[in-house]
Amino acid sequence: NLYQAMTGLNETSSGLLVKILSVPAHVLRVGATITPEFATRNFVRDQYSAFIQTNVGFRPFVDSISSIADILGKSDLYYEWLKSGSSQAGFVELSRPALKKAVEALEGNKGLLRHLNIVTKLKDMSQLLEQATRVGIYKAAKRKGLSSVEAGFEAREGTLDFARKGSQTKDINAVLAFFNAGVQGVDKLVRTIVKDPVG
Repeated sequence: NLYQAMTGLNETSSGLLVKILSVPAHVLRVGATITPEFATRNFVRDQYSAFIQTNVGFRPFVDSISSIADILGKSDLYYEWLKSGSSQAGFVELSRPALKKAVEALEGNKGLLRHLNIVTKLKDMSQLLEQATRVGIYKAAKRKGLSSVEAGFEAREGTLDFARKGSQTKDINAVLAFFNAGVQGVDKLVRTIVKDPVG
């Protein structure tokens, strides 16, 4: 069991066929998640999800909208949230460019070419709205007196943690665009009901 857990920490490299078959799924994922309609609908849904799935005093819309200023202004709370690891739970963040961007944000680097790319701009807008909810949950958890690690965990689990996945489903998720999101959505619903059926 320990061996499986340790080897599961490193993602296995996909075969050539999976890489070829994953191109349409990747295009679909990017195309679907950068539209203003998706970003807005996802933001509203996240407010209700976070309110139901957390018990840290999260205030829907209020905490999230106030967190946009923290994200855009790169406040200390924003950097604290980044360092907690909670930022890698979002759907848009789980790509190589987004991970690189997170490292650059922590290092204070600014890229010139990325500001000229319209797809990058749309991804940034979608990411901003997704992060706003998570930073809002983090802020609420800190208000409640939780440590940075505990608050980061609450922020990851407050909506859907897209980084959470099984070791055997990597190739399936690469080919089927929203496979893991569907699995994790059902799993999170069941875990939330088991944890607090009355709430």
